[in-house]
Amino acid sequence: MTRAAIVGAGPAGAAVSEVLSAAGIAHALYDEQPRAGGNIGRRRFDAPALPPEEVPLCDYRGGRRVLRVSNDRSVEWDDGAAIRRQGYEAVFLCAGAYDGMLPRPGRFASWTSAGALQALLKGQGVVPEGRVLICGAGPFLHVVAADLVAAGVAVVAVVDALPRRAYVNLLPRAMAVPANVKMMIDVQRRLHRAGVALRFGHRVVALGARDAVLDDGTRYDFDHVGISDWFAPQTQLARSAGCTQAWSATGRYFHTRVDADYRSDVPGIFVCGEGAGVRGGPHARHSGLIAALAWLAERGTPAPERYGLAALRAQALGLTRFGQALEEAATSREPRLDDDGWACACERVPVARVRQAVADGLEDLSSIKIVTRCGMGPCQGRYCEPLVGRLVAEGGTAPRSALTQKVLARPLAVRELIGG
Repeated sequence: MTRAAIVGAGPAGAAVSEVLSAAGIAHALYDEQPRAGGNIGRRRFDAPALPPEEVPLCDYRGGRRVLRVSNDRSVEWDDGAAIRRQGYEAVFLCAGAYDGMLPRPGRFASWTSAGALQALLKGQGVVPEGRVLICGAGPFLHVVAADLVAAGVAVVAVVDALPRRAYVNLLPRAMAVPANVKMMIDVQRRLHRAGVALRFGHRVVALGARDAVLDDGTRYDFDHVGISDWFAPQTQLARSAGCTQAWSATGRYFHTRVDADYRSDVPGIFVCGEGAGVRGGPHARHSGLIAALAWLAERGTPAPERYGLAALRAQALGLTRFGQALEEAATSREPRLDDDGWACACERVPVARVRQAVADGLEDLSSIKIVTRCGMGPCQGRYCEPLVGRLVAEGGTAPRSALTQKVLARPLAVRELIGG
């Protein structure tokens, strides 16, 4: 009998599956992509199956969109022919995070998120044509640029708002994730060999359809720009289950509140990885291991001997502290949001309108949504919620509540929009 469900086949979901398989627990693993790996380990849709796919006791359900998780631990998903529903003893939500851009005047077809460029490259083998500029804040920019360079893309520059000294200051905490330090060094070497300009401690102050001007006056021409200014957790399924959300002052986003073992306040529902706060791949894996072991202990099932829960908890704490320090370094350097930029691109709501709503005394996002229409568009607030939250927090007050989550609604694939 299938006892548990895992939503998301990235590092956290794969770790949960690993523990449950070792403990002899049958489980279902859902992911929107046909191949496991999540954003970090994303592979082409036609890549051969690897664990946790085709592993005994794991029913891998790739290419399936989970629409809702209920507080009775029922999962509803679209299998391509109909909407299905199944109940479980436990549900592990491992949905990851996504990146976005701060509001800027205008919006052009040549702009997209850096994460979208990476997803298209890894999952579909699609690369942008011509010259590419990567800008924003944080190490993710450099990883995306190196992936594009390896695919033959002409990356003209990486413009990172974090100065080199910020990375140096993070080194003591980064020792918790030595693999990430090595990866960053390797990425820098690859970009240097490719002749990519690395501009640390700078920000794009004027961005057009084909050119960008930095704060020091340097201009770069491009055909496509990938922007990654912030990350936010995927919390929509946790909200549909009624899990409590909390505001992160360091990350400037809502995340699902969990305990030390990644239990939410809804019995039987665990939130692992980025849904509990954006902390990176190594932390995501640790959270999945910890949550699975905690659930086994709850049900009285012997845990596999090779896992030490106490050691994993201590390691996860170090990874959490590093993740918080990194996101604080990035968000502390964010500029004031431009009044003329769109706080909500779907509804084209300017930042100035949201600021006025906050000035009128609104502090919860659902009220701001009614007044401004932020969150009423097809993205369901995924991209405007972190921005509206920032505008509320400008006055030193955390937003009182997140947007109310719609259910049975998911973004469409491009092939569905074009009739493919």
